[in-house]
Amino acid sequence: MKKNYALIDIFKFTFAIVVVFIHTCSERYQNGLITILTSMAVPYFFVASGFFLNKKLRKTENKKEIIISYMVKIFKMYLFFSIVMWLIELPEMMVSDNILITVLKRIRIFLFIGDYHLWYLLFTIYAVIILYCANKVKINNKVMLIISFILYFIGYWILNYEGTSKILEILKNIHFVILGERNGLTTALLFIYLGVWIEEYDIGKKRSFVFFIKVMITSILLLLVNRLDYRILSIMLVIYLISNIFVLFLKINVKSRNIYTKLRQYSTMIYLVHIPVALLLCKIVRIQYSNDKNILFFIIVTVISLIISIGINFFEIKRKEKKYDTNHK
Repeated sequence: MKKNYALIDIFKFTFAIVVVFIHTCSERYQNGLITILTSMAVPYFFVASGFFLNKKLRKTENKKEIIISYMVKIFKMYLFFSIVMWLIELPEMMVSDNILITVLKRIRIFLFIGDYHLWYLLFTIYAVIILYCANKVKINNKVMLIISFILYFIGYWILNYEGTSKILEILKNIHFVILGERNGLTTALLFIYLGVWIEEYDIGKKRSFVFFIKVMITSILLLLVNRLDYRILSIMLVIYLISNIFVLFLKINVKSRNIYTKLRQYSTMIYLVHIPVALLLCKIVRIQYSNDKNILFFIIVTVISLIISIGINFFEIKRKEKKYDTNHK
């Protein structure tokens, strides 16, 4: 497989913009290609995380150090943006009838659910812990991919169960109480292991044209399935589509440029800052936040989030340069 990550970076940035779209005005445009893109956005992030993390792990004997460093980095971002979200929502929290219950709910969200979009960071941490433990006890990554695939659909089945089984209803309620209504942990686990599998087993031995045809055929099937509303089949097609798109992007040569690396960095920050930006804008103009605003709201949130992301990236570079200069004097 060719070591070319330009398209991976470009489309990570693209999918970050898609996430902003999901959280600002997607309800008005839930059809066709938009539906496919929105269903792929966060899973693509997980696949990229699994791919690049496994690449680092396979290059070193000290896997524990890599894992801990990665988790600390993710946790710092998670903690910081959780605090940002708490501060934004503090006025509503303070008028609660029972402050203790409100605080306990916030702790539950922080530990098990993730505030709004921050579930991505939270369950990345948990999935990476599981990945490390599986490596420790020498469980094959391909076996873990199969296990995570099974767990994902079990979780989906439990969350969407509407039958008469009391056991399944109890499991559904337990899942809701602990992990909320999102199949977050198994989603993170499945797509991170999908990225690990792509990196480790070199599934891209065939020509890029073959993967392009797979992507086209799968996309057409997905459009048809979405119209017929076959949810399980749609999810399976999304999983297959993401894996083929990711491999296709790895195989296509694009001239390396610094901007592509920056786009990768911007994409993470855009993802993290766009919800606080949207919430604060809504507070300023005194409107209720929802993901059913208009295109103008989407553009404003995107532009502000991009500017903030560029600023954060600039100051982070300066901080690292200053640290490097200090250490080498």
